[in-house]
Amino acid sequence: PEPPRKPRLQPQNRRQKQTRLKVPPRLRENLEILDQWVKKEPGVSYVKPAAGTTALLYFDESFGLKSADFCRRLLEEEGALMTPGSCFGEEGCARIGYACSREELEKGLAGLSRFLNHLRQNVRE
Repeated sequence: PEPPRKPRLQPQNRRQKQTRLKVPPRLRENLEILDQWVKKEPGVSYVKPAAGTTALLYFDESFGLKSADFCRRLLEEEGALMTPGSCFGEEGCARIGYACSREELEKGLAGLSRFLNHLRQNVRE
């Protein structure tokens, strides 16, 4: 017996599938907010994602902190949540998500900026 054949996508189904792959405007806007923040924040870099809802932010300075300690303190001190780079086998970075509301993203980025400034000041002292 021959194995069952997979049904071929009809043109209408292909169009529907492509439509589902479009990036919602909110995600594009949030990615632009994140991109502008990274460009303005000293010592922070990333590869701008072409798709998805997360990005790895890289920090030029470790401030003597492992990524897990960095993220724990960020959460405790500013209420901003990031995933430690160590979860992905990398130190010196943390994963940020931007699928939230614009207000939540802006609040989290402001908290991250305050936290980084605080760490920079402590390194100088």
